Parts: sequence; C-alpha cells; structure tokens
Amino acid sequence: MNPSFINLASWPLEIQLIFLVVPFALCIVGLAISGYVALSREFEVIDSFIQDNAYLEGIKRCWGIATYRARWRVVCAVCGFLTFPSLHLKAGVVKAEEIDIFPLRLRRKLVVSSWLVIVGSVWLAIAYAMVKTTDMPR
Repeated sequence: MNPSFINLASWPLEIQLIFLVVPFALCIVGLAISGYVALSREFEVIDSFIQDNAYLEGIKRCWGIATYRARWRVVCAVCGFLTFPSLHLKAGVVKAEEIDIFPLRLRRKLVVSSWLVIVGSVWLAIAYAMVKTTDMPR
C-alpha cells in the first residue's frame, strides 16, 4: 500500500475534515433514529413485543420504561438482537418466531440505526489509529 495514502498530512484539508467528521455524523444519525423510536409510538410496538420475550421483560423490569433513558436502553437492546439474530438465537435469548413476527418496517429502522453506529464507531477507531500514526506538521 502506498505510504502517502496512510499519511493523513498528505491529504487535502477538505478530505481530512470529511474523513474525521463523517464517523461522528454516522453515529449521531444512528443514535438519533433509536432515540426517536424511544420517544415515538413505535416504542409501544416494542413494548408489546417485550411481553412475549423473557429476556426483554427482565430488562424492562430492571430499567423500567418510565424515563427516556430507560426506554432508549430497551430500544438499544432490541436493536442488538435484531441486528445479530443468530448470536441471540444460539444463546437462547430470542426465538426465531419472535424475530419473524417483529414488524418489518420497524425492524429495518432499528437495524439501520445499529449499523450506522457500528460503521461510524469502526471508522472512528480507524481514523484515530491513522491520526496517531501520522506525523502531522506542528
């Protein structure tokens, strides 16, 4: 690989700024989507789904759903097992039927939210490593 590609100092300033700002934007959009779901009526759909799932019912009992923060935690837990269902199926946390009956539109929204945060976080880690290994002019 060309060493000048890895050296951020050799990139134009506009590209450097875009490269460092985009991961934050991706994470913020992903968090905003899950935050919106926690505030909206879509949370009621998740809440009705929780009644059929022992794991999520336990989370709901532990954290509650009275505060925004608690609702967001529940939404993020649902995002996790909708994004990686095979892991949670193997662990016995969720049943295949429960994932199948989850509303498709809401499932897509939550999975997109999760992947935006995951991609943004990985990108941010890579950007951090590149910045730390680059000899920037002082």
